[in-house]
Amino acid sequence: MLDDPAGGNAAIKQKAIVIALGLVSCLACLEAGLRVFGAAVLFAQAHSNALSMRQTGVYRIMCVGESMTQRAYPPFLEQALNGRDMGIRVSVIDAGRSSTDSSMLLSRLEANLDTYHPNMVVAMMGINDYGPHMLYEPESSLKIVRFFKTFRTYRLARIVWKRIARFGHGVKIGKLVGRASRWWVTEFVDVKRNDRAYVELGWAYQAQCKYAEAEAAFKKGPAINPGDDRAYQELGQFYQAQRKFAEAAAAYKKALGINPGNVWVPAGLVWVYQEQGKSAEAEKILKKALEINPRNDRAYWGLGWAYQSQGKYAEAEEAFKKALEMNPGNDGAYQQLGGFYQAQGKFAETAAAYKKALEINPGNDKVYQQLGHFYQVQGKSAEAAAVFKQADEMRLKEYDSVLTDNYRRLQEMLGRRGIQLVCVQYPMRSLAPLKKMFQGRERGVIFVDNEKVFKDAVKRSSMQDYFVDRFGGDFGHCTLKGKELLAETIAGVLRREYFRK
Repeated sequence: MLDDPAGGNAAIKQKAIVIALGLVSCLACLEAGLRVFGAAVLFAQAHSNALSMRQTGVYRIMCVGESMTQRAYPPFLEQALNGRDMGIRVSVIDAGRSSTDSSMLLSRLEANLDTYHPNMVVAMMGINDYGPHMLYEPESSLKIVRFFKTFRTYRLARIVWKRIARFGHGVKIGKLVGRASRWWVTEFVDVKRNDRAYVELGWAYQAQCKYAEAEAAFKKGPAINPGDDRAYQELGQFYQAQRKFAEAAAAYKKALGINPGNVWVPAGLVWVYQEQGKSAEAEKILKKALEINPRNDRAYWGLGWAYQSQGKYAEAEEAFKKALEMNPGNDGAYQQLGGFYQAQGKFAETAAAYKKALEINPGNDKVYQQLGHFYQVQGKSAEAAAVFKQADEMRLKEYDSVLTDNYRRLQEMLGRRGIQLVCVQYPMRSLAPLKKMFQGRERGVIFVDNEKVFKDAVKRSSMQDYFVDRFGGDFGHCTLKGKELLAETIAGVLRREYFRK
């Protein structure tokens, strides 16, 4: 007896309908649960903070960030909040860590929360995050698509996908596959002679914020093959990221001892010396590297910084120009040369250098900001506004997916503990890109805008009054005046939007 095709098709359709209805029901239940959970978290957060204030009389605020936070604005924030009679005493904890990134800050967050038990966390982070930017999801013109994106289940799916993509901290999938395969080789093949596998394993551990395991793996590479300068180079990079300057310098010097022609090591060693203010030592290292390889543009670039730090301006200019002679496509060298010329009051040369940097790399938003401030100082308000707008539009379209994910992880971690989150934008920067990272999740987050207040302050006086440098392009580490303004701006928002005073 032959099978009935029509009957078979009908049965398949029925099963498909049942499966589809079951999936819709599951999604509906998940959506409802996520919404109820979100409301409960917000209620618990407010209730926990209220209890903390009543029980202890001291409201603890923990500040998280890089060098813009560490030993910077936190004590001034405490003064600004306690200087007003709010009926409660505030204690501000400085949990900043300079020369780190958002992933490392989050890796220490749980321990800091357990130690300090804050009621509120003020976060200003991301300026040190590296890696290729990824386009944020553009807003669709279709109403049905925009409606679908409001569902918590959709956001959950995106978060899960980003968790998978974030495994390599922004590294491309091809490289991830390569590292995973090397990791497999490390685990299952004879690794007694495989020093490169241990180095790759170190990067894999570091990507997961397992720093003790990463250090052990990085050390294993040079132990297996003491003649591998790259193994020492990458060990130095690891120590550099951990701000272990003595260990980083020792590893870099070891790499140079094995291979004096390694063009990458001098740049890392100079960074270590720069962080320690040892420009004279950096000069010696770079000159030696250039004796071995006179065409090392990175060494010339670093030498320009070393000379400039010591007030040797003629030598600095010559070194910067030499770097560009070796590598005319180095937009960073043009950017640094522009800043050098601006500090020397050579305005025609300043504009030319910045424009050349943008010609080479139109995506360098820091150069747009530096050029904008240069125009502002020159009194060219229209040109400055146009350049600032370009930089802001660039940041709205492109931002680091890892940073976005880390801000959202921060929100989740604090939400589970009922801790208030305050997100602060860097001075001079538009708040829009920061808010975009929380699109659809803004509820319960307090945002602090530092764009207009700093731009107005700089316009009334000068950049030098508020910033000691311009490491961010449009801003830098704050002077005493800058720290006070940053703290007062944050305190003003907290008084208005949280303490209601």
